[in-house]
Amino acid sequence: MLEANTLIELDRAFRDDPGKLRDLVIALQYQIQACVVRYHPYGFTVVTLGTVPGRRRIVYRLHIWPTGFALPGSAELMIHDHVYDIQSHILIGQVVQHEYVESELGAEFASYRGLYDGPHSVLERKPGTVRVVETAVSTFDAGHTYTLPAGALHMADVDPSNLTATILRTEYREKEDDPVILAPIDAPPSYRFERDLVADDVGVTTISALFRELTSAHPT
Repeated sequence: MLEANTLIELDRAFRDDPGKLRDLVIALQYQIQACVVRYHPYGFTVVTLGTVPGRRRIVYRLHIWPTGFALPGSAELMIHDHVYDIQSHILIGQVVQHEYVESELGAEFASYRGLYDGPHSVLERKPGTVRVVETAVSTFDAGHTYTLPAGALHMADVDPSNLTATILRTEYREKEDDPVILAPIDAPPSYRFERDLVADDVGVTTISALFRELTSAHPT
């Protein structure tokens, strides 16, 4: 993880001047390469940067979608929510956010609780079904920031032909519920997804590719 003072500086920049984030991240390349890196079921790589010191639980992560990424068996499970408030700053690439709300007029889905078995994801089906409608589709390019409150159903769409990366500020609520994930109504009772550690050489390669793109797209 990044050092406490570095995380405080990162948080200050995120809140007060997001335009500084790209250069700040570039300056932290070698520290970021030493952070824990895991695979995510939605196809991206998660680099855990650390928790900001203080009373509130604020965690920073770097999400990297490598060029040509694939969804490892989770393409039907993309609509979900989180137990924390999200602010996501696009470092490179583009993210299309789809937002949903429950409505009797919407499409019908099975609903799952997101649990954890160590670092792994376990989805357990809840009784009944839910109906949701799409309420917004927003496109965010590099340099833009979007926010989502805890409990907001959404889906992020990323083009696998381009490398994309975001830095996330996630602030946990005092009272956490289990995350919700939607699936087709004929889906099985449960799912299990591995969130394995990325091998050191693969992690370095993934992070290095990001920094090459960052520095070539916006030379300092």
